[in-house]
Amino acid sequence: MPTPETLRGVLRAVLGFAMLATLAIFFHAIELREIMAIIVAPLFASWCVLPYGLLWWRTGGRTVGKVEAGLLLLTATVAAVFGLSLYAQAFLFPKPDAQAGLLFVFIPLWQAAGVMLGVGAAAWIGARLDSK
Repeated sequence: MPTPETLRGVLRAVLGFAMLATLAIFFHAIELREIMAIIVAPLFASWCVLPYGLLWWRTGGRTVGKVEAGLLLLTATVAAVFGLSLYAQAFLFPKPDAQAGLLFVFIPLWQAAGVMLGVGAAAWIGARLDSK
């Protein structure tokens, strides 16, 4: 059985990959021709990786049990697959249209909602099962 520290390491690897892949798709999709785009791009990039940052912060200083760490890993994986698959469908395969840019606004919002639910459920379930 993997230890909570091993699960935390895998979780951080998943989050790091998801952050880098999201940023790569983001910077592939935008055009930095105007000064306003250069100013706003870091803000939108931060917004896009916010759900992953929430999970990274959650796994920071507090020790977690095996069950909670596993559920956090599941939450991170689902959030990453959801976001990256939608970004890839919109920006990598077809020629994106003007409305595809709205995905960078709404996908992180849905991911953050799912992450918060997943973190809450992991803490609640982990507190009950890890104490046994």
